[in-house]
Amino acid sequence: MHHRLHSLIAAAALISSVTLSCSDQSGSSGTAQGGESSHGVVTWHEHIAPLVTEKCGSCHTTGGIAPFSIETYEEAKEWAAQMSQEIKKGTMPPWGAEETDECTPPGSFKDDLRLSDDQKELFYAWVAGGRLEGSPKDAADLPEPASLELDSPSRSLSIPSGVTVEGTADRFVCFTLDPEITEEVWLTGSQVRPGNPSIVHHALVFLDREGQGEDLADENGQYECFGSPLLDDVVFLGAWAPGAVPSKLPESMGKPLHPGDKLVVQLHYHPTGKGAEVDDSTAIDLKWTTTEPDYVGGMYLIGNIDEVGPDWAGGEGYGLLTGPDFVIPAGATEHQEINKFWIDDGGDFLARAVPIYVWMVGTHMHYVGTDMKITVEDDQGNEQCLVQTPHWDFNWQRAYFYDGAVKALPVIHAGDSFTMRCTYNNSLENPFVRQALDDQGKSEPHDVALGEQTLDEMCLGVFGLAVEKQYAKAFGF
Repeated sequence: MHHRLHSLIAAAALISSVTLSCSDQSGSSGTAQGGESSHGVVTWHEHIAPLVTEKCGSCHTTGGIAPFSIETYEEAKEWAAQMSQEIKKGTMPPWGAEETDECTPPGSFKDDLRLSDDQKELFYAWVAGGRLEGSPKDAADLPEPASLELDSPSRSLSIPSGVTVEGTADRFVCFTLDPEITEEVWLTGSQVRPGNPSIVHHALVFLDREGQGEDLADENGQYECFGSPLLDDVVFLGAWAPGAVPSKLPESMGKPLHPGDKLVVQLHYHPTGKGAEVDDSTAIDLKWTTTEPDYVGGMYLIGNIDEVGPDWAGGEGYGLLTGPDFVIPAGATEHQEINKFWIDDGGDFLARAVPIYVWMVGTHMHYVGTDMKITVEDDQGNEQCLVQTPHWDFNWQRAYFYDGAVKALPVIHAGDSFTMRCTYNNSLENPFVRQALDDQGKSEPHDVALGEQTLDEMCLGVFGLAVEKQYAKAFGF
């Protein structure tokens, strides 16, 4: 499977993000004045601190990636009105996957940042009731926020040289890294640690089994690589954006790494506009085990089909674009592109009985995108929706990890098909289009095709897939 799937990586900027912020606006809460609510008297120590710690504590901490901290009562009181407004709008805490009339995912997701209706009302009541501190003696126990660090990494690798970013143009720089693996190990987790968070926009990590990156790299171990790592048959390992939790495979699952394997890390740098900035310490943490797992898994990018080919079948999967080509006309407000991709059984119908477990799913478009839905359909026509991000925001992308043991994960089979339905608004009604046009000094939308530039587009799914170890080689895992 992996040869065909990896050819679809193209130049995907999978997950991007910008500076985190609750809001730079002011506003009032969503409940009646006076704080009348079913919660009675709501205070920081007893009610709000646990909520803020659990849902906001990963980023809004001292030294965190968010632009301000809300760890203390004084900090939260200052930002409370803005926080209330953003909660009411649904922009904070940031979370794209939603249940809709046309999509009910087959399971819950880990690290879900969304607030329940009751939690929202609790926060509104605190703001409307005067943002009371309460007594520390009544303080509730604080939960642990989702950690942005990988616990007990087996190896930490830093970029071998620095990069200076200035001016207005983004840079895509690839670094070659040697994890110095001396025996077969099984990767179970990874995380990128940005050296200079003000300019590190996102990162993609690839496994370079042949060491091809070393042939492209200069004496500093780096090379310019807009869009993709510019290598053949690389294996996609993962992605990072500000606020992303570590990528962890489910228990009893791993990805094989062999002696001699190298890594290529592509870093997307975005200038601050405030002068030259340097990153010389971005690192990636890897965690592995020498114990063979029960399941072998990996991450795959599927989609970005730009035209209908004369011969779809072949290899271990094939795709179809519903339409002659991928074009979003200027001014279109509800345009859809649909990519469909089959998992081929290789002519072996027995392969259709092997369960393929889906442990993670994510969506990716650019600024013109407004909604993306991923479904899977079996050979009997039964369909299930894996994820939908109906209020797509390029600035808030992430992968969604299904919660539960492997046997409880969604299951697909060879012969099934993925459908990636992407909806676009290529008009000035779309604030992201207006922003992108302004950044390029343009005033009117133009026809948009598949590509890597800001106002090009993509329709791409990211999938975490796994099979039992005994079937891994047959399926290319």
